[in-house]
Amino acid sequence: MQLEKNVKTKKQNKAKKINELLRQLPSVEVLSQSPLWNALGLLHSVRVRLSRKHIVQARKRLLKNGVDPNQTEWEQDIGRQVSSLSLRKMRKVINATGVVLHTNLGRAPLGKEVLHSMAEQLAGYCNLELDLEGGERGSRTSHVEEMISLLCGSESAVIVNNNAAALYLIAHTWAKGAEVIVSRGELVQIGGGFRIPEIIEATGASLVEVGTTNITDLKDYKKALGPRSAMILKVNRSNFVLSGHAHSCDMASLCQLAESSGIPLVADIGSGLLSEEVLKSAWSVSQMMRFSPLVCFSADKLFGGPQAGIIVGKKNLVQKIRQAPLYRAMRLGKTEIFLLQETLWGYLRGELPVALRLLTLTPESIKQRCEQVCAELGKTLHNVRVISGTSSVGGGAMPEEQLPTFLVEITVREAQSSVQKLRLGNPPVITRLGKGKIWLDLRTVLEEEQGIVIQRISEVCSSCT
Repeated sequence: MQLEKNVKTKKQNKAKKINELLRQLPSVEVLSQSPLWNALGLLHSVRVRLSRKHIVQARKRLLKNGVDPNQTEWEQDIGRQVSSLSLRKMRKVINATGVVLHTNLGRAPLGKEVLHSMAEQLAGYCNLELDLEGGERGSRTSHVEEMISLLCGSESAVIVNNNAAALYLIAHTWAKGAEVIVSRGELVQIGGGFRIPEIIEATGASLVEVGTTNITDLKDYKKALGPRSAMILKVNRSNFVLSGHAHSCDMASLCQLAESSGIPLVADIGSGLLSEEVLKSAWSVSQMMRFSPLVCFSADKLFGGPQAGIIVGKKNLVQKIRQAPLYRAMRLGKTEIFLLQETLWGYLRGELPVALRLLTLTPESIKQRCEQVCAELGKTLHNVRVISGTSSVGGGAMPEEQLPTFLVEITVREAQSSVQKLRLGNPPVITRLGKGKIWLDLRTVLEEEQGIVIQRISEVCSSCT
């Protein structure tokens, strides 16, 4: 009995202590006046909301652990929040990884000339949907789609906000309530966890899988054809490779089968390389258009532009897609349209976008820059040298393609910590960590960024050698 009484007394004392501590928590108004918030120049109403969030979290910790955070902990919490808000803002980083289409770093880099043009032309108003010749309302995308058709040699084109949307719109328009035939070896999962089967099924179409994971023949497609067949889909396995005992039906045979069956053959090529002359081992738009009346691809991968999904093909097929009610929900805004327009203008003048220029750099030119960087870093660091290595295409494109390159290798005592400091600095420099050493691949470091990289590496690594 006495034991139960003692336990009850302890609980009461603990509750009393916690209540006293809760009353000592600072008010929202007092916490919102902390000078630490001033680093971001936040509105008073925003500081109040953030302070309220901190106090709620402190109450939870106190009720759970019975520990009252002291003044230092409050300041540390606010400091972490300020730092987190600042670091999560989208801003420039320097990519020294050698991954050209780095998904985490925005995929295809945009050129300065494109962005300068945007600043000049889009500051204020623009003729987004005004026909300047007729003075009446016009289409926001017709001029861009005309340039795409000129570039690709297609009868027509339509643009949406990404390639997943392009494929969704095609299947929804042509196969809703019907069947889409696709090889089991092409049921890929693309970035962000989106899977081809789920995209197709979400459109209201039924997926008919043919062949096996490694072998799909023409006879498999023929066997699957029926009265509900609305579309044959060919998907580029851009982010993985089937090797060994593997076989896929060729496009010419599929094209003949689709034409004889009266249904479209749709090619989702993914990365959007215009011509195989630039990169021999990738599917290209020009290559697929020889066989498929509808081709869709991403604009922000090997095409080298902003995020968008592009559909090119026969005029009657594309027009039906453009008239679909869902098209308006997937259309681009003025910023992406302008960036795509400028990328296309470059192509039409014979200029490669930045991404393709980086992919086609020669190892010799990269080695020369590496030697320059080593010479500069050698003034403050000791263990710096040039080694051979490989760059990657990235962006889920051409997974087997390894581009010969040269790396700047920096040996420091705390390489992992130094890589983190480089990432958290201003501007952030994203590097590779290999064999306990820092590796810089200058393929993806723009020439105007080279001096900044040297400065940041010297600052971070000079105390760790």
